[in-house]
Formats: sequence, structure tokens, C-alpha cells
Amino acid sequence: MNPTSLVVVLSIAASLTSATVFAQSYAPGAKPSADDESGEREGSSRNGAGGARGGNDDHHGFMFRGTLGFGGGSVGVSSNSSSGDGSFGGSNGLASFAIGGAVAPNFALGIESFAVSFLEPKLTISGQEYATKSGTKLSTAGLGLLGTYYFMPANIYLSGTFGMATSSLEYTSSSGQINKRESDRGIGGNIKVGKEWPVAHDWNLGVAAHYIFASVPDSASTSTTLTTSAFGLAFSATYF
Repeated sequence: MNPTSLVVVLSIAASLTSATVFAQSYAPGAKPSADDESGEREGSSRNGAGGARGGNDDHHGFMFRGTLGFGGGSVGVSSNSSSGDGSFGGSNGLASFAIGGAVAPNFALGIESFAVSFLEPKLTISGQEYATKSGTKLSTAGLGLLGTYYFMPANIYLSGTFGMATSSLEYTSSSGQINKRESDRGIGGNIKVGKEWPVAHDWNLGVAAHYIFASVPDSASTSTTLTTSAFGLAFSATYF
């Protein structure tokens, strides 16, 4: 065989060998190479067990967040008449529920409902404190537009909601009848700073500091305004 023929035969053999290796690598049921297995192991390690979010991953897609906690604060009552000024204050329970979606990595817009409730708050008028009747409850609830941003990889978020709010007072009369008095609609909001830890794919648990505020007119008197200022700590569960 002359040298030219030998070169042609070797070239054909090399091509056939390469084609066979290529076909075996991508054929159904083919066993991945050592490099492929190494890459898969590294990817699994980055994602964590069960597909939990890694610390450097961005938040994206649909968002849900619920919080539940407790704290303190007050609801001020102010009027054009100085004799009508006073405030209700004490410990509270608070909660929020939000849904939305990402408009950019780690940044979501949506809507949020929030509420804070004072059970048997103390009434203060001109520096004098009075106890309210057993079962008295003063609540503020609101609904508004939400914006939330995560600072990664720390998984710390800042969230703000602004919208409408109302307040209500539930009390028992001297005859034992339960009465409820509600305000007109006003403005209110909820500001949160939270820290979360991943527990499963896109699920995070954490804690958050709340500040809930509102300013609403009394339904019985347009000259009277109820001003809520409440703070607290809450546990949070987020899908995002």
C-alpha cells in the first residue's frame, strides 16, 4: 500500500471511531462520562439537598409571603376639640398576607393585606390611664400595593406596602351586648425588614420586623382622626 492510500485509510478509521464515540455518548441509556457525573454532582451540591435554594441564587417568578407575630403600639384619637384627644395602647397581634411576582431579579410587586389588633388596650387621656372592659378589641386593617426587594446572598429583604386602611372598636356594653364601631376608609401601610433561610425549593422561613401605620377618619365625626402606630416581630414563610 502506498503512503497516500495509508493516510486515507487512517483518516477514515479515525472518523469512524469519533462518530462511534459521539453516538454512544448521546444514545438513549448511554452512561454519562466521568466529567458529566462530576458536573452533575457539583450542580447538586450548589442546589443543596432536596433542591433548596442556594445562597447566591436570585429570587424570581411567583411570590407568596405570610407573616404572624406580636408587638406593641398605640392608636391615637385626635379631634378639633382638645378635650377629645387621647390614645389606646398596649400589646398587639399582627399579621400580613402578600402575593405578587418578580419584575426583576430579587424584586417583586404585588398586593398585601395587613392587620394589627390590640386586645383590652389601655386608654390614656391627659396623662391619666384607664382600663378598658374585658373583651375590648381595637383593630386596624389595610390593603395596598406591595414592593419587596431581596439583598442577596444575605437573603435579607426590605418590603413596603401603601394603600387603604380602616379601624374598628369592639366592646361590650353595660347590658352585656357586644357593639362594634368602624371608621371610614383612610390611608395606611406596612413596612417590613426581614431575614430568611431556605428550607426547600423556593421556600424560605424567617423573621421580620413590622411597622404598621394608618390615619383614618372616625365615621361618627369627620373632625376626629384615628392614628395607628404599631410595631412588632413576626415569623414569616415565603415562596419566591
